[in-house]
Amino acid sequence: MKLTLAALLLAACGACSSMPAQADDDGVVYGAGNQSCGKWMEARRAGDFFNYAPLVDWTQGFITAASMAGLRLKQANGADVRGFLDEYCERNPGEKINDAAYHLTMALRY
Repeated sequence: MKLTLAALLLAACGACSSMPAQADDDGVVYGAGNQSCGKWMEARRAGDFFNYAPLVDWTQGFITAASMAGLRLKQANGADVRGFLDEYCERNPGEKINDAAYHLTMALRY
């Protein structure tokens, strides 16, 4: 049941996005996860809430889906997610938010 719910949540999230899906070796990424870490850093440096907030929301949805699919994760609030994205994206500006969300999820495992 949890896996089915997580799959439905991910599908609904992708259906709501106007951004095209991009395939890679790990599957298809929908929505804001396709944005680059460089875009994250630009928005954060400019204090552009309306461009970085959706990336935080997408990342929280990613880790929520991972939790719903059965991964045991520590709690992470919005400030935790922003801090992780700041650090990860500063070091990896060419990576995507999807990559950062994956690494955050792995860091939250227990």
